[in-house]
Amino acid sequence: MKHTQLGSIPVIVMPATEARQLGVFDTPNDANSAVPNYPQVYGIRHADDDWSLPRSIERSVIVNRYGILLTAQPLPMEVDGSGIGLIELTDAEIDIIQTAMGER
Repeated sequence: MKHTQLGSIPVIVMPATEARQLGVFDTPNDANSAVPNYPQVYGIRHADDDWSLPRSIERSVIVNRYGILLTAQPLPMEVDGSGIGLIELTDAEIDIIQTAMGER
């Protein structure tokens, strides 16, 4: 579990395996109670062709799960054509997440 920031928002980033051990899941409508002060749970999705490259933050990730992101407040999410809320990551945000996950 690593504390970092995306822009001005404090976040915690962790691998999905660590999150499961703590009892943190990114299923819809699940509030996080395992990590105090970080009740908002999001999934981080990796690229289809590269499991080491995070691409988006979503409310719930079933396929291509890269990790879990926790925040104190809800993140502003864009809704794509299928009605799914997500945040496409910038190169700078990818670097922040990869560094927090120990991949840089």
